[in-house]
Amino acid sequence: PHCGIYQTLRFENLKWRVAIVPHGAYFACAANGCVIEHFEKRAMVSAGIWIKTYEDGEAAPGRTIEPDRIEAYRARDSKGRQPGFAIWQAYSPFTDWDGIVVERLESKDNPFLDKTFTQQVLGEPFEESGESPDHEKLYLRRENYPRGHIPQGALFVTLAGDVQGDRIEWAAYAWGVGLSSWLIDKGVIPGDPAADEIWFKLDHILERQYEDAWGKLWKVDAFGIDAGYLSNKVYAFARRHHATGKVFALDGRDGWKMPPLGTPTKKSIRFSGKKFGTALLWPVGGWDMKSELYASLRMTIEGPDKDGIWRPGTAHNPDFCDPEHFKQLTAEFLATVERSGRPMRVWKQSKGQANEQHDMAVYARALAHHLSDHMRPEAWANLAAQRGARPEDVQRDLAELWAPAPDQKQAAAGSSSGRRHRAVSSWMRR
Repeated sequence: PHCGIYQTLRFENLKWRVAIVPHGAYFACAANGCVIEHFEKRAMVSAGIWIKTYEDGEAAPGRTIEPDRIEAYRARDSKGRQPGFAIWQAYSPFTDWDGIVVERLESKDNPFLDKTFTQQVLGEPFEESGESPDHEKLYLRRENYPRGHIPQGALFVTLAGDVQGDRIEWAAYAWGVGLSSWLIDKGVIPGDPAADEIWFKLDHILERQYEDAWGKLWKVDAFGIDAGYLSNKVYAFARRHHATGKVFALDGRDGWKMPPLGTPTKKSIRFSGKKFGTALLWPVGGWDMKSELYASLRMTIEGPDKDGIWRPGTAHNPDFCDPEHFKQLTAEFLATVERSGRPMRVWKQSKGQANEQHDMAVYARALAHHLSDHMRPEAWANLAAQRGARPEDVQRDLAELWAPAPDQKQAAAGSSSGRRHRAVSSWMRR
């Protein structure tokens, strides 16, 4: 609006004047450093134009263009490429620049909120880390807490099972605010899953109760089992426990941006060609759950802060886990493949490495989302009161979910309180 130079608004050029409370956000002109105030946005955007900036095999979105060169850019040959254009929230008449600054400060050190900010505010693809967390470093981060006990901070328990040719493996996870997780129990039931005996033994695992720090016994809140192998046996088990509302036959699905647990479908239970009723099969959005799992494990490797406080969302693992456990937990990685002529990030299993612990951690996490995504902060506090935890500790953990980095904590105070609530509500909703 001052020097007349055309340019793309870039987040790195968004500045703000008041550090204690983000206020007075403005854009610095990429050409001459002119101060572009928020009140000038509407007229500036109205005078904007769409320009193709791709040339010589390179995208140049940050280019500045003199007004007398606009027509030359418009007339350029696209060399067979179909022009495509992008825009983000800074241009929106319904979003103020102060709000964007607050959301960035709230999300910068939280991998879950950072992904949402990148995709929904900046309108850019979120680059998932392709490497698996270091299994050796995870082994060194094991913690000493008793097997079969609920650690302080946990508020509910999910159990996941994986059917193999000669056994059923299972793992129990306790969950707290921000989906901090604790592996509290795991095991293997040897035997032929085609026979009934092994499923009766699984009944006893489902009936287990876990003692918390105050001596109170908790039952499992949800149990999910992979229906990819011997599906009818899994369906029959789920049907037998249908009245509890706790048992889910699960089907992992490929693809991004799928819900943790989707809409179930009815499946017929058939043995020897005869139908024995139906069961619900629940699709699991596995790819996003794998990304969340690895983000949690990276927090584990990062460790607690100088005050001994772990970040909400950290995955805690006990010292009864051996090195093979962590190899399985990190057995998959992201690879770039070409599909329909376009690059795509997909999950692949490391060659020759079993991944049962990885799958069970993903399923247990999906169930945790299913139980908690609808919960607002007051619901977490109520659950804490029911389970014996101190509500003030839960409120502290909730606050830390969207707190910025230590050097920005004051910056996110004051006028950001309303946006803080929206940020955590967005992360928790289904």
